[in-house]
Amino acid sequence: MRKYFLLGAVALLAASNVNAQVPTLNAGNMEVAAQILIGESMDCSQGLMFVPIILDSGTNHTITVATDGKASFSDSNILGSGTPGSCTLTEGTFAEGGQGVTIIAGDGIFLYPSINKESSSVVSVENFVFQVSDDRKTLTVGATLNIPAGTDSDVYMGTLDVGYMVE
Repeated sequence: MRKYFLLGAVALLAASNVNAQVPTLNAGNMEVAAQILIGESMDCSQGLMFVPIILDSGTNHTITVATDGKASFSDSNILGSGTPGSCTLTEGTFAEGGQGVTIIAGDGIFLYPSINKESSSVVSVENFVFQVSDDRKTLTVGATLNIPAGTDSDVYMGTLDVGYMVE
């Protein structure tokens, strides 16, 4: 009797596995392409520089450096200065009005402490603007630095990619 019970249980288990749903696989393929551009270099030796002096570190502040070098501030508890960044083409000129210029920053870039590496403070730069010089050889870049409340005193560093597409 015990043999028949065990055989019946094994048969029931095997039958339930047969009725289980087998997953289906949907598949397809897509094209993959790469457009490789060989660029001429730009000399971007003058970096965008912000030098804020914060009188009240308990609130958020901003400093904006325009392409002409003028600095403006979010409130009276921040002062300082700044220098716009610039890039000069090694060959050729920029198009009229800077057409084809790309500042590759998405919504902004982050700057991280370079002296006190254990600091958790991070500042961001956004709202990039640019201007092409009259001789169309130099591109000047300005932006806004966002300083959150409680930011540590330090030198904050980051990079900004600037591109120019000649068509």
